[in-house]
Amino acid sequence: MKNDINRKAIFLTKDGSICGAYINIDTYNNRENINIYTYNSEGIETGRARVNQIHNNEYYIFDVYCYSVFRGNGIGTMMLKIIEAIIPSNVYLRGVFSPYQDRADTSKGRIIEYDKLFSSVRDFYSKNGYIFYKTKGIIKLEKHITFIENNFRLYDDILFDTNLCDYNINNYDKLIKRLSKR
Repeated sequence: MKNDINRKAIFLTKDGSICGAYINIDTYNNRENINIYTYNSEGIETGRARVNQIHNNEYYIFDVYCYSVFRGNGIGTMMLKIIEAIIPSNVYLRGVFSPYQDRADTSKGRIIEYDKLFSSVRDFYSKNGYIFYKTKGIIKLEKHITFIENNFRLYDDILFDTNLCDYNINNYDKLIKRLSKR
């Protein structure tokens, strides 16, 4: 059986601009596949994330990527928070640590030296509470999500599924006021 759920979220970046997230949760054979796409207020895609449920208590991060021109504004961190808010409590969120650059970045000449990329990606996951371990020569990452609340936790700095998610000039002041209380 296949079931799709589409959600929306909005948040402020570190520089105070609004970012929107389109969230698709595709359930097939009782396994969730989560895709998140983030956009700035001009509608330009800023990043994406993909997480799949492997077992009942394990979700696997396939991709959390923020385009290089938007990095350093907290978009990747907010994508991780959205993932953690969506998945159930008492599960492991795991992934293989394999820093890479998207073709959208490299085709525009935005190439980062691998050692610098490796350390910045490692620092990103570390600051967001992930631990690293090595198995069979592969570096993996993991975080145990232990919230006891319901399946959809709310964060003060992210608004989920409200009419404010369809942001426009009339909602802008309300958004800034609500989201800047963090």
